[in-house]
Amino acid sequence: MSKARPPRAWLYRTRVERARKYLLSTDLTVAEVSEQSGFRDVSHFSRTFRAVYGSSPGRYRTEHR
Repeated sequence: MSKARPPRAWLYRTRVERARKYLLSTDLTVAEVSEQSGFRDVSHFSRTFRAVYGSSPGRYRTEHR
């Protein structure tokens, strides 16, 4: 049986996954991706993204396109 995640963790993970898709499929800036994914603050988005994927959003885009 899997462990339930707190709602906030689920929400952040869902937003970061959406952002990852935007990074790989659009030419939006990181700030625009952050906004489109539901983050109000780009630095918070970048920290959260790095915690999940191990690199900054810009570097992730460059390495995975």
